[in-house]
Amino acid sequence: MNRFYTVIIILLIGTQVITGQDQKVKLESFRSDVLAKYSAYFSAADLDESGKLRLTAGESYSKLASSDKKDIMNIVLRSWQESLVVLQFESKRELWGWNDEAKDALLIDTWNLNPDPPSAEPQTMQSNIAKHPWFFYLGGASQMDSFKNINGALNARLGFFLLRNKWDLAASVTEQLSGNIEDENPSMLTSVGLASKFYFPMEKHNLSPNLGAELAVTIPAEGKMSFTPSLLMGVSWYVGPGSLDAGLRIGNSSMLMVGYTLIPKFKSGK
Repeated sequence: MNRFYTVIIILLIGTQVITGQDQKVKLESFRSDVLAKYSAYFSAADLDESGKLRLTAGESYSKLASSDKKDIMNIVLRSWQESLVVLQFESKRELWGWNDEAKDALLIDTWNLNPDPPSAEPQTMQSNIAKHPWFFYLGGASQMDSFKNINGALNARLGFFLLRNKWDLAASVTEQLSGNIEDENPSMLTSVGLASKFYFPMEKHNLSPNLGAELAVTIPAEGKMSFTPSLLMGVSWYVGPGSLDAGLRIGNSSMLMVGYTLIPKFKSGK
């Protein structure tokens, strides 16, 4: 019985030796027939402890598109179907296998032995200023007829965006002058209020039509204070760190105003 087991062990050892020698022969054949043709992409081919083929790739391979990598690995795996193929470039690894049904190379897995450390602050996390950038607007309008009657206004707004690129809220101050330039006592009106506008960005054209409203308290030089609601509509054209704005203010009186909005945290469109 002991002789029987001894014969079995010798046969198993002999089979492994023959198989190992056969693998080495095939590896040498692979090196001369395939690896030599693709030396621009691969610098070495060896077998690991488990019998898988390990290919060492160069920088030229890492720069290839996924489709080009697969075309090359199709040729490699048609020549080597003895095992899975582990491809290594620096700390990066790719595991390839042969799909018998599709007759095609298959990328099974990819991994990195030295993954990049996570950034100190994820890109998805933004500061409150970035989410709700503040802005300052200054604009005005003036009109004079042939009789030297003048009607003008200066408007300033300071606010922030409730919804980035879409919706804002601002404190508004308007100084309005009307009368004749030869009159020593022109009429003066001061309005203080809140204004809010909703934007409809057209990113391809750097334009953003907008629509909103303003509720203000008007303080005349002489007389009683009054609430003056107004409808706001206009368009913004993004230039530099903000936008050029043309808008129509419709209330007790209508006025076309032109100005500029400065947005310090401006990136790409309001």
